Amino acid sequence: MDHIPKREEKLPENPRRRLYMTAGIIALLMVLAAGLIVTNHFFSQKKEGSASVFIRVKGAVSFLLFGNKPEFYFIDMEKNGKDYRLTSRDAFDVTYRDEFVIKDISTDVIFGKGVSVDVQDMGSQNDFRVLLRGVDLVDRVMTSKGKSPVGETVAAGDIHIKYRDEIIAAIPIRVLVTPQDWLRYAKNSEDRQAQIDYMKKAIAMNSQDVSVRKILAAIYFQSGMTDNAIAQYQDVLKLKPADIDALKELFNCYMKVKKYDKAIEVGLKQIKLNHQDSSPYINVARAYSYSGNQEKAVQTYREALKIRPDDYIVRYSLAEACEKTKNFAGALEQYRYILEKVPGDEKSLIALAGVSLKTGKYDDSIKWYKEVIKRQPGNASAYANIGLAYGAKGQWNEEIEYHKKAISINPKNPIVYVNLAAAYEKSNHDGEAVKMYEKVLKIAPGDRDATLRLANIEYKNKQYDKAIRLYEKILKDAPKNAAVHANLGFAYGEMKKYKVSANHYEKAIRYGIKYPQIHYNLANTYDRLGKVRDSIDEYERYAAKRPTVEVLNILADYYISGKQYEKAIRAYKGMVALEPRKAAGYSSLGYVYGLKNDVDKEIEYYKISLKDDAEDDNVYLNLGEAYEKKGMYQEALKAYTRAYGLNPDLSKAAKKIPQMKIRILQQQNPE
Repeated sequence: MDHIPKREEKLPENPRRRLYMTAGIIALLMVLAAGLIVTNHFFSQKKEGSASVFIRVKGAVSFLLFGNKPEFYFIDMEKNGKDYRLTSRDAFDVTYRDEFVIKDISTDVIFGKGVSVDVQDMGSQNDFRVLLRGVDLVDRVMTSKGKSPVGETVAAGDIHIKYRDEIIAAIPIRVLVTPQDWLRYAKNSEDRQAQIDYMKKAIAMNSQDVSVRKILAAIYFQSGMTDNAIAQYQDVLKLKPADIDALKELFNCYMKVKKYDKAIEVGLKQIKLNHQDSSPYINVARAYSYSGNQEKAVQTYREALKIRPDDYIVRYSLAEACEKTKNFAGALEQYRYILEKVPGDEKSLIALAGVSLKTGKYDDSIKWYKEVIKRQPGNASAYANIGLAYGAKGQWNEEIEYHKKAISINPKNPIVYVNLAAAYEKSNHDGEAVKMYEKVLKIAPGDRDATLRLANIEYKNKQYDKAIRLYEKILKDAPKNAAVHANLGFAYGEMKKYKVSANHYEKAIRYGIKYPQIHYNLANTYDRLGKVRDSIDEYERYAAKRPTVEVLNILADYYISGKQYEKAIRAYKGMVALEPRKAAGYSSLGYVYGLKNDVDKEIEYYKISLKDDAEDDNVYLNLGEAYEKKGMYQEALKAYTRAYGLNPDLSKAAKKIPQMKIRILQQQNPE
């Protein structure tokens, strides 16, 4: 009976059977893999990057049967609406304009389970089928620490294909950095220095791009870096000499730094390029005006008007330039023209009234300002200027009336109070003037003009203590005001504070006052202080500028006391020149010549003196002494006799008469 094995007994192993079974499984798997691969290949067929079926089957077997790492074959992606297939042998090029998505990943992993893709430093951990933007990659490259791309292509990491978070392949990413990227960064940045740096990099990539240079120049200009802006615009014009926009902006740069000659040069180039455009003419005229060449400004504004005769802004500017050249007729002509064409132009109406006031056409000025008031009843300046016009005509009451109206409209304007106070002064109402100046100082305590005028009124009215306080206040802000020092010198002198008075007179002279009277006042003050030599020095300075008989006499007396006879003679001759019909000067000259022992000159000037004053007994007495010194006793006797006859109390003459008679007898009878 055959042996029947039990169920739980193990059948003897058949090696051949096991081999067949294994081969069958492998064949089945290969067929399955091949089918999947062929299917995948059919549905994803591309010209680039397709792997052969053999390689795919081999890879699948390696992965599925032996557990090796799956192979990566390609990715399919869409960029800007176009499809691409990339393998690990390719590179992915991106610009800031690109948008892309990875739509499919081909590997050995059936159905792609566990497979992911990571675009390095973008998106999330798995960027499969996620829309990505190239600008993010470009920005990362441009802002990465240590990266400053100067070429066009920069490595920007990889696209990593992963299986269960392990990288199985990488496709390198290349970012194309363009000048527009730096321009875009500059526009989006709020940091001016960063903008400048971005623009410089853009220029480094394309130095011929005038647009980028102009943008950088504009940034420089807005940042206050005008010299740098000028350099950029100059570079633009080297590349494109006829670039009108660059010329306009360069003109503005030169105007900002007050290089008006350069601005004019650039403006003239614009005119040459387009002489039918009035704008360059207007700009050049403005530059001429700022440079002080008003004549050229007027001429150029007139050229602009040939192109645009109805440009009233240009006409107004022309009128202003005419005013600066004192061509008031030309200014009035332009203002009137504007008003004829645009009767309601208040700006021109005010200007016309102002020029009329300035040129002494007071009635016209009043008329025009009254027109202004009709349109602008609250215009305090118009009332104030009407007041000034009336004041110039000597109509003080009307002047005061209109200044008061101006104050009623604008009670906080110190200038109007000053004008009203001045009107009160002119009409001899000093008390009211003082009140107005005090109101000015309440509104504007530091108003130096009002303080000075108030001080001058107090000074004029001999209120020296009040004047001194006000003058000293002015000196705190203007310590070198020569006129104030001069007035303080006089005020302190009147209060008998001679030392302080002299100090202020000295400062007035030191700070440049030219009024000769100051030297006289200082000389008089020195004299009171007992400083004789200093006093004489000041009298000499005064006499050199404004000689007077009084001062020359003081000087002559001083010179005689010091035996400086030549100086004394010059002083007396100065007196004679001032008063040629006065005997005193001649007699004084005779006296000095006598001190010099020049008897002939002494006699000559005594005789001249007596021609103008034949009744001067002292001159006859001195003439007698002069004749006596020369031994001319007969002439001496006549002179002494005449002196005695004029003044019998003249004892010296009385004694000399008998003496001269004896001398005459002795001359006649020598033995």
